[in-house]
Amino acid sequence: MTRPVLDALTPSDRPAFEALLDACFSLPAGKHYLDDFPVWDFSNTASVLRVGVRAPDHSLLACTAARVAEAWVDRPGGRKYRVALIGAVATAAAARGKGYASELVTMVSAWAQEQGASLALLWGSEHHLYQRLGFDLCGAQKRIPLTSLKLHGAGFEIRTGWSEEVFKLQQMRSGGLVLSAQDQAWMSVHKNVQWWSAWKSGAIQ
Repeated sequence: MTRPVLDALTPSDRPAFEALLDACFSLPAGKHYLDDFPVWDFSNTASVLRVGVRAPDHSLLACTAARVAEAWVDRPGGRKYRVALIGAVATAAAARGKGYASELVTMVSAWAQEQGASLALLWGSEHHLYQRLGFDLCGAQKRIPLTSLKLHGAGFEIRTGWSEEVFKLQQMRSGGLVLSAQDQAWMSVHKNVQWWSAWKSGAIQ
């Protein structure tokens, strides 16, 4: 019996890649995973690896992607490190429980290490799976209603929508990814993310 195989994904796999991600992340009708994560799109080929598990009929059973980037630590005067950003981890419902996600994450982690990455970052809710693969929980995600936010002082103007000023502030952070013009290009076209910023006297705060 022919077994599923692990394989690198090519541009011709994009429809299956996107369909699997859309199904696994339960997106509303008309919305697509790659609308907000175009860094995984096939238009970006630099330092990105996409792999999948194919069934004997060549259908895509599982997928994972990784990007190697640089990150600042304690800037200024700090250091830059190469890091792996792992995402797009998805397995079709009928193919779960077979270890495909573990194999794929292990594969892209090894590839990233070969590219010089000293740290791998992955944002996911399957904590037990990723802890078995050597990942540790770091930080916490919080949901805060915008109505509960209070700005000190007066005269603030709240603006919505993408702004290059938001990107400039992100580039100035003391830590985090080294952001390039390519990053600005994909961040500025988010379709599902809403951007909010506070301004005062014509300047972003």
